Amino acid sequence: MTKEKLTMLALHGGGVNSEIFATQSRSLREEFEKQVGKQVEWTFLQAPFASKPYPGIDRWFKGPWLVWWRNWIDPDQEEIERMVSWILSIAEDKGGFDGVVGFSQGAALAAEVLHAASCSNLPDRTIHHKTRRSGLREAFDSDTSSASSSDSEEYEPKATTNKRGSLLLASKSAGGGFRNQAARSGRLPLFRFGTLICGGKVHDKNFAPSSGWRKALRIEVPTAHILGRKDAALERGRELEKSCPPELVYKYEHSGGHEIPMTSHATLAMAKTMARAYKAGTSSDY
Repeated sequence: MTKEKLTMLALHGGGVNSEIFATQSRSLREEFEKQVGKQVEWTFLQAPFASKPYPGIDRWFKGPWLVWWRNWIDPDQEEIERMVSWILSIAEDKGGFDGVVGFSQGAALAAEVLHAASCSNLPDRTIHHKTRRSGLREAFDSDTSSASSSDSEEYEPKATTNKRGSLLLASKSAGGGFRNQAARSGRLPLFRFGTLICGGKVHDKNFAPSSGWRKALRIEVPTAHILGRKDAALERGRELEKSCPPELVYKYEHSGGHEIPMTSHATLAMAKTMARAYKAGTSSDY
């Protein structure tokens, strides 16, 4: 194994927290590290809003129970915009991540983040959003049980506020997509690939933030899609795939439901799918 590290951002599902997601994903993360042959530094963000626990999870884990936005069926546009803005600012502060992994609601958020990054002109992007400290948890946790994980760190959203106080991505959604924009700027993308586990699009079909970057969800980096054939949200996950170029989609469907399966067979297959997306995102042809 080489000494070079990959950096990965992890977004937990709704009604759990970052520590639970670190535990749920540990086998997958360890196998992914084997597949790419590199040490991986994981950063786990913690959602800001309190909620009820995901059904049954409180039998096995302790809270807090958190969500990225409070109303899953009819989400508040501003809440989602604030989360996207916050995560993009963290990615910029860190010099970008190799990839982002999200589960369930975290996967839906990861898709929005990848879309926003794809639509933004990297050198000139200015991020504005409300900075109500009571509404955002500014600390995010690292899985200290893994030797390859980073130490715990604390970040604050770095942004300026426009006159209306709403999020604004000052971007140029010109043709050519994320890859050409990154090449023109001479800078690496904020994310090279994504892994969306049991995810889906944000439910509100009319979701179109005033900032203009979310008229139609489109992800321009390679993505691994991990779905359960018994998951009630399976069709939503398949629909999300349509927001990605077919040649950049890497897919694995397991026999389970809304979960990260723990069997050795499924773990290996998921890790290989992630590794294929990672290698596509870092190839010279991409």
